[in-house]
Amino acid sequence: MEKEFIDLVNHVFTLQWASWAVPVSILAAFVVKRFIPVLLISVVAVAIHHAGPVMLPALLGGESMSTIVNDLTVMIPKLEPVSLLAEYIAYVFLIFVLSLTRRDMFRPGVTE
Repeated sequence: MEKEFIDLVNHVFTLQWASWAVPVSILAAFVVKRFIPVLLISVVAVAIHHAGPVMLPALLGGESMSTIVNDLTVMIPKLEPVSLLAEYIAYVFLIFVLSLTRRDMFRPGVTE
């Protein structure tokens, strides 16, 4: 059980994952103020995380929308549900913590 968890963490949470997750989480943290919206925005963040690396190069390369849709439909069956759940939980944590940090930093009563 412990070995499977460590393999999952090594498989999912890579430098490439962090390079997409940190900017998406920071942007999402500016939108939310409560925990329930964090749960919903995290679903969108996971979708952006997986669709972004497929769509961005295609859009910058001038590919047609049908090609992009075909690329996305090929990508969807390759996604692993356990990995998606781990990423969702990580996004919930990142967005919520960054949102709390943002609200605390810009609170009017904070003095040095």
